[in-house]
Amino acid sequence: KAFNDIDFRRAVSMLIDRETIVDIAGYGYPLVNQDPAGLGELYASFANPEVETQFGRYGAFDLEAGMALLDEAGYVDADGDGFRDNPDGTPIELDFKVPNGWTDWVNSVQIAVEGMNAAGIKANVATPEAAVWTDKLINADYDVAINAISVGATPYNQFERGLHERNQGKTRFGAARYYNAALSEKLDAFTQTVDTAKQQMIMG
Repeated sequence: KAFNDIDFRRAVSMLIDRETIVDIAGYGYPLVNQDPAGLGELYASFANPEVETQFGRYGAFDLEAGMALLDEAGYVDADGDGFRDNPDGTPIELDFKVPNGWTDWVNSVQIAVEGMNAAGIKANVATPEAAVWTDKLINADYDVAINAISVGATPYNQFERGLHERNQGKTRFGAARYYNAALSEKLDAFTQTVDTAKQQMIMG
């Protein structure tokens, strides 16, 4: 229920310490990606600076700011149990799903859950077997989950596979169930030109 609220989503993003995840869970080998558009260092040439200016704070770890945003949006401890509730008073409890035995992923989720708990969001680590996890992602049977997606020479692969309407609910990569016709049209337009400047404009 809370994830229907953009402010809750933004606050949760601010509670995730990506640098610690990279340093501890990833042993320093991944790149930290705090880009609000998900482009990161790999696709920096496609980034729109205005997006960073307007939304960049939501991709950076800031526990106090995340808690303040939750407060402003009405997510307070209504029943005195030490955890935040929805603005209507109903409880929030999230199971963060990660495949059992995927050590670096499990550690990543544990760090994310620690940040959520520190801000008063009741979240737990759930470790189903990989096949069960995959099935739950495909069937939208999850509260929160860690996932990954393949990349390529441009951002097209990750955005098309994860966000194009035609891929939603068919594989674990389309688990977000995000339907946006305008975005799908832009992704289709990206493949209709080899002009790098036009591609960057489409992605921006």
